[in-house]
Amino acid sequence: MGEIGDIIYILRYILKIPSEIKKGFDAKDSIILADRYYQKGVIDLALVSINNAIEKNKDDNDALSRLNILKGDLLTEKGMKFYQSKVECAKIFEKSIEAFDEVTKLDPLDSVAWLGKSFSYMMVGLIYANNEKNELKGSYYFNQSIYSADAGLGSIEEKGPNAKVESSLWGLKGGVYYLIGEDEKGDKCFEKAGIPKTEIKV
Repeated sequence: MGEIGDIIYILRYILKIPSEIKKGFDAKDSIILADRYYQKGVIDLALVSINNAIEKNKDDNDALSRLNILKGDLLTEKGMKFYQSKVECAKIFEKSIEAFDEVTKLDPLDSVAWLGKSFSYMMVGLIYANNEKNELKGSYYFNQSIYSADAGLGSIEEKGPNAKVESSLWGLKGGVYYLIGEDEKGDKCFEKAGIPKTEIKV
């Protein structure tokens, strides 16, 4: 079972949330403030600002979707910083899953949200799978990660091509297969992601 170092290569292929998502909100001040805190590395205050924006836009489903993607992305980054503290890290990624869940409830075809959810599930799975007492729990989260990646790929089929997100989803799915020891399936996913086999370091 892989450790955190095993997935550094995979992370290079995970989509960064586009900056355009930050534009076009009624609660622009909250977004600007969140971005300012984020740039200074104060993720908790950035999350407070995003939560304020969510409260101000609670009747606007489109804004809520984009805000929860930003919230999920911030929680994902916070979770990575807390990786050495396994329990705390798992809790943060669970919150990230909840944020992306809010998006997929509003728009089941939001491939970026499925990507974020898949990554968060993978990280929780990695935490639990490296603990013998929670190995079965780890398998559950890995399966959910693969399911989320498949849901994202399915949404792209319905909504139309999005090469960058599609490549990231295939790369992430391949990474999960590698982590659970199914290298052949992982190879096929990396091939679809356009990642040369000779570059795979997992």
